[in-house]
Amino acid sequence: MFELLLIAIALIAGAVVLRWPRKVRVLRVTDGDSIEVQLGRRRVRVRLAGIDAPEYHQPGGRAARFALDAFLTGHPIRLSIRGRDRFGRVVGRVFVAGRSASWQMLQRGHAWPSTKLGFIVALPARLAGRGLWADRHAMRPATWRRLHRLTAMHPNDRHP
Repeated sequence: MFELLLIAIALIAGAVVLRWPRKVRVLRVTDGDSIEVQLGRRRVRVRLAGIDAPEYHQPGGRAARFALDAFLTGHPIRLSIRGRDRFGRVVGRVFVAGRSASWQMLQRGHAWPSTKLGFIVALPARLAGRGLWADRHAMRPATWRRLHRLTAMHPNDRHP
């Protein structure tokens, strides 16, 4: 019984340590919702939780990457790991001086929200037509990726 209690405490402590924001060094910003960081001795690609930014070659993609880069450059960064996505990438919350990078991207209009709270945070940018919202035909990145994948395929390989 005592051993089970110790194991439970160790598991809880491990989960808290993983989620506790720790200092990391940003090596590069890969796009508007992904960064590469130095985590101990490893290089880790981190996808920002709660947002989906336009792909680099999608309209608004370069602006999103530059906006995230400008927000992170020259500042101490803290990372709170949330888990992994379906592709095995680390998903985390990134903070600069206590401010969430995901929320900054939403407030500046450079990302689509993927949560209800994110929708509320992004609403002023959307109403003001900031960032990607300046384009009346802005397309969700998931839709753009799906269309791009289909158009990149050979016509004979497409399925109806």
